[in-house]
Amino acid sequence: MGELYNIFAEKEKKLKRSDFFSSVGLVKFEKDQKSYEVFYTKRKANRRITIRCEANTVYWDEIPIRFVGVGMRRGVKEPLITLSPAKDKIRIFVVKGEPNAITGLDDGIFGSFRRYDEKLINVMSEARFKEL
Repeated sequence: MGELYNIFAEKEKKLKRSDFFSSVGLVKFEKDQKSYEVFYTKRKANRRITIRCEANTVYWDEIPIRFVGVGMRRGVKEPLITLSPAKDKIRIFVVKGEPNAITGLDDGIFGSFRRYDEKLINVMSEARFKEL
């Protein structure tokens, strides 16, 4: 497991639960003279969830289990958080669980696990974050 994940998990356990962000948590820490801000989803994603990164907002897109009929709204696209890169901090957004897909990466301000860049907001699943 990665050192960043170990620090994150330890800080998350000690963190007081607040409702400042309704669906996103935040853990701040320093490692090797670098400041990190790790945002994470409070709910776990599953195969019916797609995380969409559009403009500067991360969306939780949920597909319903059953379709009732014609004209029904296909899913719920809920904005989680609006972020922008910081010059003096490294920002990472972690999706707990295993989402169906994470779209909009490596295009604009959002980076992926494959192209990790400290100047971007790196969005990844919890499993990928453990590998950092």
